[in-house]
Amino acid sequence: AQVTTSEMVGRVTDAQGNPLAGVVVEALHMPSGTDYTVVTNDAGRFTIPGMRVGGPYTVKVSQAGFKEQTVDNIQLSLGATATLN
Repeated sequence: AQVTTSEMVGRVTDAQGNPLAGVVVEALHMPSGTDYTVVTNDAGRFTIPGMRVGGPYTVKVSQAGFKEQTVDNIQLSLGATATLN
């Protein structure tokens, strides 16, 4: 079987480096409008499998009580895992 997608993984932490659970991570594929949303686990980690290859993607990380963070212009390669912390 051929791989036709990509994957994004990462870890969300506070300013002191402590993992944050329950954080909403939203990746938006700008050209198509495809939206992928996941929530971090107890270790602050997230995985978004089966993503469209290419980009650009805009990734937003948000949780009540914290300032929303946004990263733009993320490109995904075929069959590769992109890490975003």
